[in-house]
Amino acid sequence: MGSRLVKKLIQIPICRGLSEPEAAEVFEVAEETSLKKGERLFREGEMGDALYVVLEGQIEVSKSDRQGRPQTLAKLGDGSVLGEMSLVCGDAARSASAHALTDAKLLKIPSARFSKLLRNDSVAALKIVHNLAQVMSRRLLLMDEKLLDAMEKGKRREELAEFQRILSDWSF
Repeated sequence: MGSRLVKKLIQIPICRGLSEPEAAEVFEVAEETSLKKGERLFREGEMGDALYVVLEGQIEVSKSDRQGRPQTLAKLGDGSVLGEMSLVCGDAARSASAHALTDAKLLKIPSARFSKLLRNDSVAALKIVHNLAQVMSRRLLLMDEKLLDAMEKGKRREELAEFQRILSDWSF
């Protein structure tokens, strides 16, 4: 992987605090991939096997509602990450689907290769896990705010109460 790309990658949030040599170590296990507009990256329910960094383009993340209709959760652009639960939870099923809104270039970090870095006490991999925890915490905070907004509007109080109960059970 070129040093120009490594310099670009250390600017994204999951690589915050990594030196160029540390970033190069992590990205040695990564592979570049591309998608054409409309092409699916992964489907909800599939086994997660990698985290993706959007290098160029736009990716839409969606989740099916109870009627099976896709609901957009996010539109992600350059420097965004998706599939991070694969690095944290290992073989967990994908919680959402993702497809390309435009032609896109991505960096795929396979979970198995990343786990090997962690087992070898890679400081770079530990920094990325720390940064991922921060990203996931911010996303959880946003979900909390959306939940409160929905509760204040009185939408489906019973369902929201159940969702609130689930969120309050933080047994890990």
